[in-house]
Amino acid sequence: MKKLLSAALVLLLVFALSTPVYAADSVSFVPSVTIKAAPDIVPAEPGSAVVIKDAQGKEVAGVPEEDVVITPASQAEDAPSEDIKERLENAYEELGDLNAESGIGHDLDEAIKETDASLTLADIVVQHLFDLELSEDYEGYLDDENNYLELTFDIGIAEFKDAWVIIKQKDGGWTMVDSSLVVNNGDGTITVRLYSAGTIAILVETDTGLPSADGSNPDVKSPQTGVKEDGTAADFGAVAAALGAAAAVVFTAVFYGKRREEEKNRPE
Repeated sequence: MKKLLSAALVLLLVFALSTPVYAADSVSFVPSVTIKAAPDIVPAEPGSAVVIKDAQGKEVAGVPEEDVVITPASQAEDAPSEDIKERLENAYEELGDLNAESGIGHDLDEAIKETDASLTLADIVVQHLFDLELSEDYEGYLDDENNYLELTFDIGIAEFKDAWVIIKQKDGGWTMVDSSLVVNNGDGTITVRLYSAGTIAILVETDTGLPSADGSNPDVKSPQTGVKEDGTAADFGAVAAALGAAAAVVFTAVFYGKRREEEKNRPE
């Protein structure tokens, strides 16, 4: 019995030391981000998926759908180029380590708090992660720093809810898209102004940013559980509880077994 109790206690100790700790202020992903397609682009006008505008908001060029190359994280392995594949993989890894202490995580956290002071990174999820490029016929338009892309994405966002967009530049750095340049159109779509192409992450508020027919939201998991879409981080609390219960059973068995042995050997 004593050996069983010792073994159970050793298991609990090993589990406690090996269980990863998740920061409260960290971002997570919707479970399907690695299997879902990129968000649909709502055509800006007939024949053009997106438009390029100048500083005055005047249209410079309309970009046909075939000249807009979008690769979601789910298709990174089959990306059109090794550069896109590498950018998506790096972006996915970096977003998993995002925190409010520094870099883009800090900028994102500040932007979220401007929307609602009670929110933190732990209250939002990455709904979409994808790479956006323009064909050679149109990418040169963005060399002018005053020109920008205007895109409308259908992400199924609830009316009056906020979305945040960050973009990973081709040089590897992340940039926060100003919240004023991300507009919820009230019909499930958002319109975004981008001054460059790159790898884009669209983030929404956990559980409340995405509507569903019955009011529930099965596509979003709380980041506070540590659960991500690849399932590598399970709900360790439940496992720990199960191990604790097992240890309690073993302890009880040992305790009462010892008592019975003492009573048996007690002189009459």
